Amino acid sequence: MLTGVADWVAVKKKNIEVYKEAMELLQRYEGTLFNVFPLSQIPLLIHLGNSITDTNPLQVFQYNGNTADWVLYVPSTKDYCDDIDAGFNR
Repeated sequence: MLTGVADWVAVKKKNIEVYKEAMELLQRYEGTLFNVFPLSQIPLLIHLGNSITDTNPLQVFQYNGNTADWVLYVPSTKDYCDDIDAGFNR
């Protein structure tokens, strides 16, 4: 867990390093696709997403707590509502 400004600055710097490495791979290897498995605090994920932008080939996986597994799709609104209803009916 990040506790101070120095921690946030260090991780933000790491985001920038990862981004630069990723851009080098894109230039070096045609057809490079990035898979992102986000496990971080929201502000750092936003910073990474802002760096990547929507112009790079990217797949963002989402952790599904119900199945304890990473998924590539976003559940439909109906699935989401069913999950919420199930939580209220426990």
